[in-house]
Amino acid sequence: MTVRSSNIHGHRKKGTPGYSTRNLLKPVFGLFATERGGREWRRILDKEWVGGGKLGVREPSLRELLEAAMDAMPSELLDAE
Repeated sequence: MTVRSSNIHGHRKKGTPGYSTRNLLKPVFGLFATERGGREWRRILDKEWVGGGKLGVREPSLRELLEAAMDAMPSELLDAE
């Protein structure tokens, strides 16, 4: 199953199998946990999720959420080895 074919907007009928976007985001929030700028990463993701960010949409798709967060992060942090 690909991300595109699954329901990635966090909405599903009660009792149906699958993961909501909120469940998928837990590891994403921890990506930069030990890095400088990790708190900023979590703040940006949270702001985009509730609709107060660049996208202006509440609960955007996973792809839109990650792209908006990566655009806001410094390239030095994203390119670090």
